[in-house]
Amino acid sequence: MITAIAAALSMASASATPVDVTIVRQGDKTVAIVPWFFRGGTPTAVETARSTIERFFDRAGYDRISEVRVRHAWPHEEVLTGPEQEPFPPLPTDAELRRLGHSLGVDMVCAGDLCWHTRSIWVALGPKTKSTCTVNMKMVDLDAGSTVLLNRDVTADDTAEESGFQTAAGIISGGLVTVVSGGPETPHEQRAAQVALSEAFEPWLEGIFGRH
Repeated sequence: MITAIAAALSMASASATPVDVTIVRQGDKTVAIVPWFFRGGTPTAVETARSTIERFFDRAGYDRISEVRVRHAWPHEEVLTGPEQEPFPPLPTDAELRRLGHSLGVDMVCAGDLCWHTRSIWVALGPKTKSTCTVNMKMVDLDAGSTVLLNRDVTADDTAEESGFQTAAGIISGGLVTVVSGGPETPHEQRAAQVALSEAFEPWLEGIFGRH
């Protein structure tokens, strides 16, 4: 089984050549995104996280099947959003994701969860809003019969720069959300989610865009 586990990504220099993230044509490749679980973020931050995940697959050339079809084939009743302290259910097993993928006739299945921890801290110049985001996720390739990406506790905060995940950052429409030090929590949570998801997906995206 080939498993790509996101760890410390190498820091790229500021003069690094931009990554070409033109949409990759995968033929008729399809993906089922099992509804992710979110804890602690504002509704806008949750929507930003969802759209970021979807955009990664869109640019990688995978057609996403509708959430309605996925929910019909995956009739789990857990509440997808909740407070930070509410525990996540365990990630689906590889066997569960393969069964779902086969029932839907897709090539890839992705599942995961994301949690924010946002707080106001005091620095020399006054209060500062800070948000940290943690991602757990897995992706199963039905054609290869293997888990192609498994990440646990990928953590990033809203102050991170784009070096180290240029492929993912280049895909995000309009770039990463810009934040103000003492501003409202939503932009900080949006950026933290974009960074954590970028780090989590980067090994897979880098492999795809490095091949085309």
